[in-house]
Amino acid sequence: MLQIKNPVLPGFNADPSIIRVDDTYYIANSTFEWFPGVRLHESKDLVHWNLLPSALSTTTLLDMKGNPSSGGIWAPDLSYADGKFWLIYTDVKVTEGPFKDMINYLTTAEDIRGPWSDPIRVNGVGFDASLFHDDDGRKYLVQQTWDHREYHHAFDGITVTEFDTETMKLKPETARTIYAGTDVKLVEGPHLYKINGYYYLFAAQGGTVWTHQEVVARSKTLDALSFETEPGDPFITNFDTPELEIQKQGHGALVETIMQVCVEDRGTTKMKVRSTHAAGVRLAVRRQFRKYTGMKKAGLVSRADMAEKCLWMRRKMQS
Repeated sequence: MLQIKNPVLPGFNADPSIIRVDDTYYIANSTFEWFPGVRLHESKDLVHWNLLPSALSTTTLLDMKGNPSSGGIWAPDLSYADGKFWLIYTDVKVTEGPFKDMINYLTTAEDIRGPWSDPIRVNGVGFDASLFHDDDGRKYLVQQTWDHREYHHAFDGITVTEFDTETMKLKPETARTIYAGTDVKLVEGPHLYKINGYYYLFAAQGGTVWTHQEVVARSKTLDALSFETEPGDPFITNFDTPELEIQKQGHGALVETIMQVCVEDRGTTKMKVRSTHAAGVRLAVRRQFRKYTGMKKAGLVSRADMAEKCLWMRRKMQS
């Protein structure tokens, strides 16, 4: 039995999107305003990883001139269908202010090493988009959406819009919000899967601060607001374990393994294994018991207050 230790990809490897094609695993990570924008790795065993050539290797595919600090590529999505790889990515040009509608691009390649096609501008709504390939042949853009209206929360849930592969354009008349998120708010980074007749939505929420976490919802359909949140605690979070060294993890993805895997809990990361399914670049067993469930109301507290609370908890634990 193969033993996996965390982190499987150490260092600067944020916002994982992981897939398996035949006997090979691929991970795409964001590098924000630093080139190459999207970093790709491959592995046969989830332990030994090889760095691949950059998918966004030309200024036609990615031009980050003038991008602000912490801008650039946020949460890319890598998928495989119809004999080729599909890469959805967002080039973030604005990080401050009330407007967060960014340009989402699509590029494809038959070989993960390229060449990658010239990018298609999919839309300019929100960020952290992904592409879902349904088993009936339809494809959907899944994305966080932004609400500019006064007195409304800026994060307006997760929407899906059918993508026409003949025209390589969206069908805007099909757009609908499938998940509004929880009281934690700030829902983003969606990945959609279909397993045993259910659609499963994995999404980050809580913002990239102490309250960052991964939430899971499911539905039998892709109808508007049909997704029900997983009962109990968030799927992954370290908000309630401030003694651990690694914090603020939230983005995750799901992959089906082809081997028996022994997952070692290093106490620094979280991943839940159900049957042969595993989530995220960091692999660990979810703690069965929580010290408290304060993260459920985290979205109702300001970021400054939440950071102060976490610092207070750390000081208390050290005393």
